[in-house]
Amino acid sequence: MATKQSLSPSEMGRRTRARVQPERVNLGDRPAKIVGQSGEYLCLMDDCSAMDIGLGFLHAPPPEPRLLLQLENLLTFPIERVWTGKRRAGYRFAGEVQLDDFAAGTGTFDARPIRLKIAARAVIVDGSESKDVQLINLSRGGAQFESSANHQMHRLVGFSFGDFPQALGSILWEKDNRFGMKFQHPLSIEELAGAALALQPLDAPFQTPNTSSFGKARAA
Repeated sequence: MATKQSLSPSEMGRRTRARVQPERVNLGDRPAKIVGQSGEYLCLMDDCSAMDIGLGFLHAPPPEPRLLLQLENLLTFPIERVWTGKRRAGYRFAGEVQLDDFAAGTGTFDARPIRLKIAARAVIVDGSESKDVQLINLSRGGAQFESSANHQMHRLVGFSFGDFPQALGSILWEKDNRFGMKFQHPLSIEELAGAALALQPLDAPFQTPNTSSFGKARAA
């Protein structure tokens, strides 16, 4: 007759946790962006399960408890903060997600460009002439801006915004007073994150998240 094995409470707890521990995938600090009331910011995806995700930042985490996470493939997920650290924070998804949605990308910062929508004054410098323009969005590789002035295509010009050093680039396209330019030398990931923070300060008060659900797990 087989003898029934008796387990200590600690061993029973360990085995229970092992059974319910969700599968986690390492995302290799791939870039993504979060969208909140203050603006859009760069983040780095650490690891995730179908229920939650760990994000790293190149500055303090945003204080807003509820945000949108947008991946390189443009899939968008509502997330809610459950813990925060110096430059890291953990979030739970509004509902269970498919891990395959996070499989795109190479694990490097060059996988797909993350473009941050930022409304700010900028300046185009063409020789001795300077023209004020309105920044629309910014990526490591270039920027889009709005302007009613004439700008020559495929001409090397200076582009400056905020207190950041002037970047050189070429204007490649124009449509309905919107222009797209490519930088001669891409911004570093630190420069892009720093620009977003400087132009969109995280000045919202800290709030403690509650446990209510919100939104859909995946937005179209």
